This record gives sequence, C-alpha cells and structure tokens, in this order.
Amino acid sequence: MTETPGAQPNPEPDQTPPPPGGYQAPPPPSGDQAPPAGYQAPPPGYQAPPPGYQAPPPGYQAPPPGYQAPPPGYQAPPPGYQAPPPGYGPPANQVNVGDAFGWGWAKFQQNVGPYLLGMVIYAVLGGILIGIPYAILIAGASTTLTIDANGNITSGAGGLFGASIGAMIVVWILAIVVEMLAQVGLINASLRVANGERISVGTFFNYPNLGNVIATALLVGVATFVGTLVTFFIGGLGGVVVGFFALFALFFAVDQGYGPMDAIKASFSLVSKNFGPTILVFLVAMVAMAIGGILLGLGLLVAVPLSMLAFTFLYRRLVNGPLAA
Repeated sequence: MTETPGAQPNPEPDQTPPPPGGYQAPPPPSGDQAPPAGYQAPPPGYQAPPPGYQAPPPGYQAPPPGYQAPPPGYQAPPPGYQAPPPGYGPPANQVNVGDAFGWGWAKFQQNVGPYLLGMVIYAVLGGILIGIPYAILIAGASTTLTIDANGNITSGAGGLFGASIGAMIVVWILAIVVEMLAQVGLINASLRVANGERISVGTFFNYPNLGNVIATALLVGVATFVGTLVTFFIGGLGGVVVGFFALFALFFAVDQGYGPMDAIKASFSLVSKNFGPTILVFLVAMVAMAIGGILLGLGLLVAVPLSMLAFTFLYRRLVNGPLAA
C-alpha cells in the first residue's frame, strides 16, 4: 500500500497499564477532534470511580448475587481449615440442662392433651395385655390343686409352680413389647413436636422405620439385660451404663432410619462426645420419674413425657437438627 505523503500512520492501540488509582475513562472527544484509536465510549449510566479506587487484581471474580459482606471484626479461617461435617452439633458447653427441661415443659403444656391421653391408653393397654394372660394361667393352674381337710396341698403344687414360671415369662415378654411400643410412640411424637408439627393421640401409635426400631430395641434390651446380670452384685450398674450410652439409639432409628448396629454406634459416639450435658439431663430425668412414681404413679403421666421431650431437645441440639422454638 502506498502511503500518502504527510499522512501519519495509524497508531497502535495503547498498551500502557492504567495509572495508579485504577482505570479512568478517557475524556470524550471535543469539537471536531477524532477519538484516538481503540477508544470505547463508557456504557450508559457509567460513573467515574471514587478517588483512591484500585483496580482488582488479575483473576478477580465478582461475588455471587446475594453476597453479604462479613461483619466487622471478621477473621478469615486459617489455611487448611475444613468446614465441620454434616450433623455436627454445638460444643457440649452450649447445651444447658435447664434449657432442655424448660423447652420440654413448654412443649408439654402446648400438647398436654395428646400426651396425657397417649400415656393413659398405653397404661390401660399394658394392664389388659399383661393382666389377663397372667390371671388365666394362674386360674388354670389352681384348679389342679388338691387340698386335704387340714388345708394342706396334697397334689398339684408342681403344676402351679410351673404355671407361675410360665406366667412370669409371658408377662415379662408382653411388658417388654408394650414398653417398647410406648417408648417409640413417645419418641416419634416428641420428634414431631421438635419439627414444629401438631400432634394428636394417633401420633403415639405411629411407628416409623418399624423394622429397624424393633431390632434396635431388642438389641439394646439384650445388651442391657446382660450388663445387669454381669454386674448383679453391684446393683446391676452395668445395665444402667449400657442404657445410658444407648440413650439415643431409638432416636437415630426413628428419626434417621438407622439400622440397629449403626443406631447403637451413633448413640454411643454422641453420648461419649457430649458426656457432660447428657449425664446431667439423664440424672434429672431419673429424679423426675422417681418423684412421679412416688406420687401413686400418676406423676409419671407428666414426668415421662417431660423427660422424653428433654431428651429430644438434647438429641436435636447435639446433631444440629431442627428444633421448633
């Protein structure tokens, strides 16, 4: 191409980095002066950056929509920091036994009708399922007795003894079944209260994850029984220890569908890591139920659901689960 004499060649685009203080839009052309090569007009609504503005470093990415600046005094986590895993709860010293029973009492008052009716129905059901078989077995055995004129039993005593043993075994099995169903019903109702749901009497007879729950309850029951036998001469303390560390096993089975072994392992781990607040809530609950038992057993209608609600508060707080205000 032939250059016209006197004409200036087109200048290369300016590669000079912006001066300190950040980018400044070039002034618009005035008069008939043509804009320099590479000039781009600022977009509509453009505002010049404030004095002292510094351009972001290379590789800078704008924050996502909805981003909020950290509060004053915020310090970034140290290098290598990893966020806590799902289910991580607050430190043990943040769980207060007074908060557990205060929350439990408030929720019991809000749902006093369903709780009392549910407890009464289980008590009546237990009386029927346990009392009738026992009475039938004893009555059947007593008809085989032979008594002489002096009132001495001459025959049939062995049959009565055998029937008594059989009746005790039947009653023991039925008592375990009723107690297990009542406990699962109470846990299910209390977890729903913690979710902020409204409960009814029917909630106490709804058994989520029933297969896992039954297996977990049986395994905990066997372990508790063995622990009691092994420590029989020191008051069966081993059974109490097993029951304490397995305190949340049924919670994991009902709430999260854990299998029996996983539920028991999760309970032992949770109690071990939060021994302080757990033992305090456990002991206060035992005292409350002991007092309730002294009051002709009627106090248990309040003490049992109150304790279960306190355990629910503790469980949900420790696993960082939902907890209705």
